[in-house]
Amino acid sequence: MTTHNRSFAPTSKQPMAKLLPIAATVLLCACGGGGGGSNSSNSSNTGNTPDNTTGNNDSIAAQYQGTWLAEAYGSAFKIEDDSLALYRFTNNYCFLEEQFSQIDNEDMQRALRINDSGQMEWYSQNGDADFGAPSHPYNAASDLPAACLDGLEPVLGQAGYDNSAAYVYDVFRDIFSQYFVDLEKVGATWQSLADELRYQLPESADDDGLIAALDALLAPLADTHNYVELPNGQSLRSFTKPTLDQVLISEALQLLGITTPVNADDLTSQQIDDITYYVDSELELIEAITLNYAEQPEDIQRSDNGLVTWFSNQGIGYLHIAAMTGYGDDDAAELDDLASTESAIDHIDAIMDQALTDLADVSALIIDVRTNGGGNDYISLAIASRFAQQDVLAYRKQARLGSARTKPMDVVISPRGNMTYAGPVYLLVSPNTVSAAETFTLAMSAMSQVTLVGEATHGAFSDVLEWTLPNGLHIGLSNEFYLTPEGQWLEGQGVPVDITVPSFSLGARANHQDDAIEAVLEQL
Repeated sequence: MTTHNRSFAPTSKQPMAKLLPIAATVLLCACGGGGGGSNSSNSSNTGNTPDNTTGNNDSIAAQYQGTWLAEAYGSAFKIEDDSLALYRFTNNYCFLEEQFSQIDNEDMQRALRINDSGQMEWYSQNGDADFGAPSHPYNAASDLPAACLDGLEPVLGQAGYDNSAAYVYDVFRDIFSQYFVDLEKVGATWQSLADELRYQLPESADDDGLIAALDALLAPLADTHNYVELPNGQSLRSFTKPTLDQVLISEALQLLGITTPVNADDLTSQQIDDITYYVDSELELIEAITLNYAEQPEDIQRSDNGLVTWFSNQGIGYLHIAAMTGYGDDDAAELDDLASTESAIDHIDAIMDQALTDLADVSALIIDVRTNGGGNDYISLAIASRFAQQDVLAYRKQARLGSARTKPMDVVISPRGNMTYAGPVYLLVSPNTVSAAETFTLAMSAMSQVTLVGEATHGAFSDVLEWTLPNGLHIGLSNEFYLTPEGQWLEGQGVPVDITVPSFSLGARANHQDDAIEAVLEQL
């Protein structure tokens, strides 16, 4: 069994007040959050948020009340005068995820809104009232799904809970069978494996037996966004492509003369320390090599959170974006989702204003997201919009719906912000460019002035559909299709580049050279 740290699917959220804690329970992240854009043909992010006159501060507005289903996401709301219940469902199981009372209209307005198509959106997770990435829509329904009407499943701590490993395994398999985006690639082989693992899992199996079975089910899917979070803080995951950390670990093992594959439990503490030291040292070396392209150390500027770095040298600008998350204020996150996203957008906007002001006179700009593991799509789109010269169709998005798909959403970004950049852009990408960083890459690649340099991105675009299994384990899976404007689906492949250059090769590091930056300089 392999365990991995959760480095590529940021899913942690602060608890929200009143209604808003639900945000953490149905969170989708692209590696963080949302997958739409500032405009969408099917989901208007500028739809009208109901005015208080439609209800009052003591009750929920009538237009919210009723049952709402997001069938492709296994999620349902039942909203009444001052209460809300959230259900998660498959065709065979239904769970009451959260239930809240004493909800008022102001709470609803800060989380949900009815868009121009009459669908309900959870907009606050994916931006603010003016800009963001629309979340999946909920459609009005006459009643809850059949599985919910047939009876709710007890969970850990409730009367009647089935604590057998086989039961939890069955629920996990059912979720992946119904919602995982690319089950066709493994098809009958995966179902046969699932049958075999189920047959081998006795009713009396302990947690270790269950975890081993879930690990075996994840492995052939090879999707970085699929995971099982373990009680010890680690997670089961089968990566789409090797990450930079994994490449560096392999180098360290080779230097130590350790044959791979190897189980971490078979390594000595000294070997683990040596591997950790090697990885940390090489990551520091990679950063030092890149920053050495600045003419003087004092030319290097960083954002207050350290996630954005920029400088210029002889008329060429360099902008490194380390993550598409981490821009919100901690105090805002303690309030609710909307306060958190508003804070994050304000922060990234201020950072980009400063960076692009400093880089305003450069003749070309290098943007580096080679080590960006993702985060929130609304951050990706907020940054990309600074380089749009007109409305740009960034990508299209769908979700799996049984054997079909939901109607595609066209994600369009427009020029925005106090400072923009219209000159040539060279975007550095690698297999370590993941999730929301790939959303950014899709948006940027749709612009004619942008050239992609490096290697194809990781190929894990979908938002993470999160569930809590009945025994309390948290899991995530990909359930969405991100398509290029031309309709290409690049899941598992990544966004291709215009100029191919190996990323952080051992030889380049030995020569203290950044091959991708050198390739760009040759073009200028």
